Amino acid sequence: MLIELQHRKKALMIRPIFLAAILAASTLAAETPQAPTVDSSGIPLKDVWALDMPGTRDVRELEKDLWKQSFSQSFLEESLSIKVQRILTKRLKPDEQAPPAFLVERTGLSALRQVVEQLELYEKDPRGKRPAVAEVPAHKELSLVFFSYARGRYVELDRVLKSENRIRIDYHYVAHQSTDVTSHFAIIPVGKLEAGTGKVLIERLPPVHQDGERVTVLNDGHKSVCSSFTFEVKEDVDRD
Repeated sequence: MLIELQHRKKALMIRPIFLAAILAASTLAAETPQAPTVDSSGIPLKDVWALDMPGTRDVRELEKDLWKQSFSQSFLEESLSIKVQRILTKRLKPDEQAPPAFLVERTGLSALRQVVEQLELYEKDPRGKRPAVAEVPAHKELSLVFFSYARGRYVELDRVLKSENRIRIDYHYVAHQSTDVTSHFAIIPVGKLEAGTGKVLIERLPPVHQDGERVTVLNDGHKSVCSSFTFEVKEDVDRD
């Protein structure tokens, strides 16, 4: 029995995410609803371009030639990833809710350009009520954009599931001892979708602590992170 307990203790130390989930389960289950079941295949995180999210590709690599330059005023004005960071640095007011996630045409650098355009539209609407892209073409490669505004906890992706036109993103907060206030975003390639109505579900999982300590749930944590949305895939959307 002693050997078994020691083995369990070692396993929990190695994987603190499970420890945090177990400690929080009894008191936080009502605050963190289970994500709907989706029979789907996962989109590997290694295929996702993101800002400071473990397991993903650094989105700044899309502008690697630009990032080789010195941090001049022109660099700050030209860098798309910095433009996104600048928008997401905004601290939302208590009555504000982050706008929905959204889909953009294309992938990689081309998608990043569209991310800037859409977030600038959101920025003009303080309450984030401007709708996300309502219609997307059935004949083009698409990317799903996930993002979070500035907060004193890191945001990390757990998994991205896709089944036809139904996509689910699971994420969690990571508490830490530092004074860092960070924002994050991810460009997730979802390929070509079939014509019809689609749904993106954004699901928050229990938080963890960077050092494996006990952590409380942020009751308003969902407000800083983009929300779920529905969309239409159209066959008759004009091609370039």
